[in-house]
Amino acid sequence: MTTPSGGPPLHVAMLVRAPRAYDYSIENVFELVRDHLPAEVEPSWVHCPFPNVGVLPRVRSLLWAYRQRRSGADVFHVTGDANFLVLGLEGRKTVLTVHDCEFLTRAGAVKRWIFRWLWLRLPVRRARIVITPTEEVREDVLRYARVDPDKVRVIHNPVNPVFAPSPPRAPSTPVVLQIGTRSNKNLERVVRALEGLPCRLVIVGQLSDAQRELLAACRVDHEERLGLTLEQMAACYRDCDLVTFVSTIEGFGLPIVEAQASGRPVVIGDRPPLPEVAGSAAIAVDPLDVAAIGTAVRRVLTDETLRARLIEDGVRNARRFDATSIAKSYAAAYARVLAPPSASAR
Repeated sequence: MTTPSGGPPLHVAMLVRAPRAYDYSIENVFELVRDHLPAEVEPSWVHCPFPNVGVLPRVRSLLWAYRQRRSGADVFHVTGDANFLVLGLEGRKTVLTVHDCEFLTRAGAVKRWIFRWLWLRLPVRRARIVITPTEEVREDVLRYARVDPDKVRVIHNPVNPVFAPSPPRAPSTPVVLQIGTRSNKNLERVVRALEGLPCRLVIVGQLSDAQRELLAACRVDHEERLGLTLEQMAACYRDCDLVTFVSTIEGFGLPIVEAQASGRPVVIGDRPPLPEVAGSAAIAVDPLDVAAIGTAVRRVLTDETLRARLIEDGVRNARRFDATSIAKSYAAAYARVLAPPSASAR
């Protein structure tokens, strides 16, 4: 196989974490990057066979990564959530994507020290190029890893073309779409904010017993959806009137862009990097303020002028995350890996 320029393509091995139930966000991002890479790049999709939990499976994963050196790849790309795999690879041939540093805020003192070194500082120092999805994550990586700022670059996550604008709905009962149920997704405060508001809450994610009890106590009409395909997820956006993504902490916040690309207004948390991703096309509120969340939801559902402006600006903002453009940025990063160090630093 040759490229349009007549030379052989660049073989990039994209190393992906072991599959996890109901959590494919990283895989969705890089399947999209893979499928939109230019002809100069020939990617291979390589799943780690061991789960990213416990000491022994991670040691096996590291040995597995070491054996990948014999694969003949020109470049290795550790796509995320298994940063330590870089330690088994040839650092000079490796690109690492760090999606967030949120794991450092959840761990106790001992685990935090281990994560800081094995998941962040050592992998970032060993990799040739490090990619983050936002400036906020880049600043976190520089603070924790203490490396040359030129080594860490921002490439946004892409939005899938399946998320496309659809006409606004005119329902008798509005539908609010909530993406995620983990603690940082802030579902509990969203539920309290919707108490007394005539709407239906569609929740993508697995509810806990405590969350179900809260929904019942607040008398919020709701529906839980799990294991959705990409097309079913796109239908969720089409069938709603407003998306809530009032997270307390995120590495990127792809549902914001998916909602905007689908022509739906969004209420977000005002914590970085969400405003960076949303631009001016969202209502940003303090995620810890239940009253502020409720006021924002009511404004968007009742103010037609505001809603129309958010939809128009959102569709425009979503174009920044075009998959072809972002894949070209990754292709350029891969090419820099093979360039002399002085050239790749530019």
